Amino acid sequence: CGTANSKTYTYDVTGYGSDTQCSSGSSSNTAFPTQGGSVNWTCSGQNGGSASGTCTASRAAAPVNGVCGSKHQTTVSSGSLNSGSSGLCSIGPVSNFQIFNGNYWWKCEGSNGGLASDWCIAYISNPCTWSCGSWGACQSGNIQYRSCSSSPSGCTGSNPYATSQSCTYLPPVNGVCNNSCLNCCSSGTAINPYVFNDVHYWQCAGSNGGSTSDWCIR
Repeated sequence: CGTANSKTYTYDVTGYGSDTQCSSGSSSNTAFPTQGGSVNWTCSGQNGGSASGTCTASRAAAPVNGVCGSKHQTTVSSGSLNSGSSGLCSIGPVSNFQIFNGNYWWKCEGSNGGLASDWCIAYISNPCTWSCGSWGACQSGNIQYRSCSSSPSGCTGSNPYATSQSCTYLPPVNGVCNNSCLNCCSSGTAINPYVFNDVHYWQCAGSNGGSTSDWCIR
């Protein structure tokens, strides 16, 4: 066997270079080992000499960096993940799995001298509690609105309640006095009647959000 026998080449070397497979005789297999593999050969004898025993050369596997899996940067429920859960790493084994600042964190280790991934994260959901206010006035488009808010701060989840609905719009009517008769209104409803110094006073209340008149007098 030559100088290549029992040698392990680095992953990025692609040939024997100055090494020889056989110090004498011819090699039965001139292939160079693939990354992470090995090659065996024998060297033939010369002038009736016997062949060598088995010679071997190997080549180191290429470094593989760790890569976060499909769970990275997703939102999951509390208690749904552990270090053995699927989807944590697409390349490499899981390491340093932990809960920190309310979220899941872990790394994916490299192999053959490759680097570990940066921190992978899955956000633990903080479901919102929703509350809604009263419906607003019906608008001219036959629609009314209300606002809804969520708690606690930083929670996740969409509002399950409607913030608009159809309605029947009634235009506002302002109260208008009719002083030709007692407690009369041209529009609206008479309210707050009283008498002072034999003079009658009242107001006319509007409807559908309309305004109340000034004092009517008779």
